[in-house]
Amino acid sequence: MSLGSCSTLSTVLVLLSILTPCSTLSLNGVTQRVYPLESLKATLASWHTGDKDDKDDKDDKDDKGDKGKSGIFCIGDMCVPKEEFHRNGTSTDAELFADLRKGRHNYKNKDLVDFEVVPEACEMPYPGNFSKLMLMPIVPMYHGSTALESVFMSSTDVTTLCSAGTWQCEPRLDFNGKQESIKKDLFFRYVQYWNMSKRVLFEKGPRGNFSKVFREYEELNSEQKAMPYSYKTNVGLKNLSFAYVLMWRPVCLSLLSSHAQQSMKEDPKQFAHDELAFLEDLVESHKYLTGNGVPVLVANLADMMWKVSESKKRLLQFLPCVTNLDFDYTPKENKDIYWGNEWKAQGSLKSFGESVDPESCCGYNLHHGQCTGTDFFEPLGHNNKARARQAMIYLDSRSGLL
Repeated sequence: MSLGSCSTLSTVLVLLSILTPCSTLSLNGVTQRVYPLESLKATLASWHTGDKDDKDDKDDKDDKGDKGKSGIFCIGDMCVPKEEFHRNGTSTDAELFADLRKGRHNYKNKDLVDFEVVPEACEMPYPGNFSKLMLMPIVPMYHGSTALESVFMSSTDVTTLCSAGTWQCEPRLDFNGKQESIKKDLFFRYVQYWNMSKRVLFEKGPRGNFSKVFREYEELNSEQKAMPYSYKTNVGLKNLSFAYVLMWRPVCLSLLSSHAQQSMKEDPKQFAHDELAFLEDLVESHKYLTGNGVPVLVANLADMMWKVSESKKRLLQFLPCVTNLDFDYTPKENKDIYWGNEWKAQGSLKSFGESVDPESCCGYNLHHGQCTGTDFFEPLGHNNKARARQAMIYLDSRSGLL
């Protein structure tokens, strides 16, 4: 890896072209343009100042993913210059799906793939049906979980834990403010903040690694069995089931992440090891949960960003108890998000996808549904590269776009 100066714009990864000084990041002989994290922090700080000064314009700008004059568009950890990239001349979703069906999943190792239909996680609402679904995303930290939750916030059938005022609506800190992970008495805490009149109870996590998924699932089942019948009835947990949305990120989309970019600069080999571990943990989590009969929908972050219509269709088919989802929804203050959440998304997932070209930003080919540029796993050597490929094939084959 080497760092050098640059003066022309080749590939914008995460930040504005106005951020200086500029440098390049060389990974396996491929040069990518990067910007210092200090400049990002300074720019982000200016957003908060601008929010206070331009309060009257805030709602309109948020709806469009526009954060004032800075020109940076962020949703969660992913950031792009607002005016830098635009989708130009790309095929329609229908055309792309036709191409995908012709050969995207022509894998030789059939043991890795599975094209079975994912079972529905819940029933369509009908009078007298008081069943509830606890819906949990499985997404590694800084891999798009905030963007995913914003989509579910658009539904009137879904409630979150945001009213607890925890960072990014995540229950990993105790609700009394102590810096400790919540591992016991989960339902007792959650029902205080969920709107129990809703059918779907959303709990963001984080839960990117298999050990967390395993421990948490065992705890939830244990608590559910030990819960007194009268308490279940009173709080609305009498008929409760579980389901998960497992979302993985093609490694080249790491170029949109400020955290991933920093990791690449510091130690590209460690970054590759971490991404491999994330992928294999997702595979392990999927095998464990489906082996226990739990519905799990696997989704590709790239599909969620750039194949909105098909992704929405898959989610609604998986969740008949959710009547609608809006990928172009921006969470509203004091309705979806609250003071203390420090919500990181300024726009919708759909508008973010429309603001950046997958090929230009990241070397991601929509037609083939895969990364075609830098081999980020090259530092790992042949055997570990093969492991990464196997994990990606496993997840990709279950992502539904066939």
